[in-house]
Amino acid sequence: MKTSYSFDKSDEHYIYQIDTNIVAHIESFSQSVSCLYFTEKKQNHIEKKIPIPKNLVVYTYNYSNLNKIISNPADQVYVLGWADNYEIEYNKVPIINITSQRTWNIVTK
Repeated sequence: MKTSYSFDKSDEHYIYQIDTNIVAHIESFSQSVSCLYFTEKKQNHIEKKIPIPKNLVVYTYNYSNLNKIISNPADQVYVLGWADNYEIEYNKVPIINITSQRTWNIVTK
């Protein structure tokens, strides 16, 4: 599935169900930065913010040679800049690919 995510909208929020209990959220922080964080579904459909799931890795791309570089989180949140490309893997399987064009194209696997 392919969708767009625009940094120009201050209230942009993208949600992706990783598995039966874990949900990934990409939410605008400013017009240049978004945050990737995670919630867990509880009974009665209540979601609780959780630490970064084990077996989840976020990569950014090095433009000079396209090697994937592991991104480091900041306080259980990944800070995503509009100029970079990202790939999110869960259990060593790519689940989300984000390419920058000021508006991100998000492709889920």
